[in-house]
Amino acid sequence: MTSSPAPNVSGIVLGASALAAAVIGGSMLTRRAGALGKIALPSPAVARAFRGGIAHSLALGKLQVFEDGLLVVGSTGTIEQLVDLGGLKGHEKKELLDKVRDHYRADVTVLGPSELLIPGLVDAHAHAPQYAYLGTGMDLPLLQWLETYTFPCEAKFKDTDLAKRVYTAAVRRSLAGGTTACSWFATLHLEGSKTLADVVAALGQRAHVGKVSMDRNSPDFYVEKSTAQGLADVAAFVEYVDTAHGRNPTVASDDALATGGGVAPPPPLITPSIIPRFVPSCTSEMMRGLGKLSASMGRRRQPASGGGGAGGKQPRCLPVHSHLSESLAEIAWVTKELHPEAETYAHVYKEHGLLHSESYMAHCVHCCDKEVALLRETEAGVVHCPSSNFMLKSGVCDVRRLLLKGVKVGLGTDIAGGSSVSMIDCMRQAVVASRASSFGSQVAGYEPLTFAEVFHLATKGSAQVLGMHEECGDLLPGKRFDALVVRLSGKKSIKAFL
Repeated sequence: MTSSPAPNVSGIVLGASALAAAVIGGSMLTRRAGALGKIALPSPAVARAFRGGIAHSLALGKLQVFEDGLLVVGSTGTIEQLVDLGGLKGHEKKELLDKVRDHYRADVTVLGPSELLIPGLVDAHAHAPQYAYLGTGMDLPLLQWLETYTFPCEAKFKDTDLAKRVYTAAVRRSLAGGTTACSWFATLHLEGSKTLADVVAALGQRAHVGKVSMDRNSPDFYVEKSTAQGLADVAAFVEYVDTAHGRNPTVASDDALATGGGVAPPPPLITPSIIPRFVPSCTSEMMRGLGKLSASMGRRRQPASGGGGAGGKQPRCLPVHSHLSESLAEIAWVTKELHPEAETYAHVYKEHGLLHSESYMAHCVHCCDKEVALLRETEAGVVHCPSSNFMLKSGVCDVRRLLLKGVKVGLGTDIAGGSSVSMIDCMRQAVVASRASSFGSQVAGYEPLTFAEVFHLATKGSAQVLGMHEECGDLLPGKRFDALVVRLSGKKSIKAFL
């Protein structure tokens, strides 16, 4: 498999894929197709345009669907125009199409009647090394599962050859399912974490990648050598990602080519994240150190194409990616034994500088009202991982409750707690979880999540949680062309653009 430079519009063509999906009448209908096929990555450094069915989410439950739409992508991979041709007269359509061909020097690709252009899917929480045992070891609850399966497996990723093989398979499989952006956990190994960043960049996926930190309540064979060394390794990892996979060389937009001007380079594909595994595995010294690194290393980084933070401003901090209130046993361990002084589990993160607008917490299944209020106050995000919550018997997260309280929410596969890399499966599981939540709801008029809403959570919602909303999540002009062409025929049924 070959890769193309990040700024270019690159396509992934999948043979009989695992996804067939259509947005019809405000609902997303999903079904499984055949086995995954071969992936090829052409590298056209030219503008492109697409005409046909186009659908994306503008807000929760608000789909914009064009039966006859036109989307124009500049040669640098940024969406330049999105137009509903259905409202134009015949001569107006012709004039617009001629202008696109002349101005952008682009041919217009006409989608077939069973094809649909949608945003790429965004997986906001996944463990790359756990791909090695995906679909197995579902017989234990969270804490025992970590000790029995996770830690022994992840300890092996000190071997960078093993890491490269598994990470390559994991990222390829993620891309093959239509996931164009992902937030990945690596392991506590510095070199192995660098390997994951290298693999993700080479395969062209937009991503957050982080080295895991854990300096207590961990097995002797899988724990930091010391807290100080662990913090130094995190700083070294961030430096490595910024140096090896940072800002791209300046490129010119189509308009700039015509005027002789230049534009800021596109954002780098890879962003380093800070990952305290969860409170039980990190001492206060470690958590405070990670909080300081998130703040100091975030402030010094250059803004990426005006994005990366709320309102298009440079983020205050590096992203913090962790777990919160996943299981009742975990919560009791934190609040009754490890940090009885804390008001809640979430307050432990807050008091150590790890809960802010660039933070996102996986699960939040059992968050109390105080925790939900704190998440809203700090503008931290929640990643709903329904498959993992079911498989590890952790519980059912009431996502509607979080959304009604103003908390931003995305979706994550959480492999290998979750049993599938597919974000389509994740969306399906989110609908099931929400319907299960509705059975015991005491809220008058409570409505479970709709298919349109989980489609939003898997695209724009996850992008907002990850702070990628300036770059991807929908198909509005100014966004990077992270997109999928879905063919409902079942033959070569996904074509993804990164």
